[in-house]
Amino acid sequence: VFFNDTAMLALKFQQQGATIHYTLNNNEPTEKDFLYSNPIVVKQKIITVKAKVFEQNFLPSDVVTLTFIKDGFPLRSVACTIPDTKYSGTGSNTLFDNMGGFAQSSSKTWMGFQNDTVNIEVTLKQTQKIKQLLLDFLQDEGGWIFLPETINVYAYNNEKGKYEPFGTDKPFTNKSAPGSNCVYRIIETEKKIKTEKLLVQIITVKQIPDWHDAKGKHAWMFIDELKVY
Repeated sequence: VFFNDTAMLALKFQQQGATIHYTLNNNEPTEKDFLYSNPIVVKQKIITVKAKVFEQNFLPSDVVTLTFIKDGFPLRSVACTIPDTKYSGTGSNTLFDNMGGFAQSSSKTWMGFQNDTVNIEVTLKQTQKIKQLLLDFLQDEGGWIFLPETINVYAYNNEKGKYEPFGTDKPFTNKSAPGSNCVYRIIETEKKIKTEKLLVQIITVKQIPDWHDAKGKHAWMFIDELKVY
């Protein structure tokens, strides 16, 4: 879930006598953890809520997991490589409209690419001291959608008049991941960098691994949100 200032999570289970317990530390809930009674108000930048139902005469339920991601610094504009016409989202606005987070490739919130490299130019509304960049991807290897091979981020240095390295991430592991999942990645610099522009270079998986039925084919890369902190 992507949100601006605060978000509210309400949990329901249709069985009298059952109790819902939840955690905010990414651990699986037990009956010793928080007992749900009122909607959970979320204000943190990134937090994962895990909930589980318990009842004396039944086995515990499966764990329900939901991650909340708060908006970052306001953006003036985002320009990116043109996505595939079948998966165009709402254009570059897709990356900062807070409408993403659905783990289905059919969702209109995704931009899909089969390019070798995808470039994204980010302009903030004003100069900020930046520490992190968050990108949200879809991983659905059954649908040929893989996490990127490499993400390179550059920050614009106004004094020097050029982009300089901000950070690098390598999400692709060459290991099979079951199901369809939203996966966020954070690229972080050691010290805050003062800038109003970022350049993101995403290098996609050009050949699907040998363990996949579509080995050798060009993988898809799906992205829906970008946040700057």
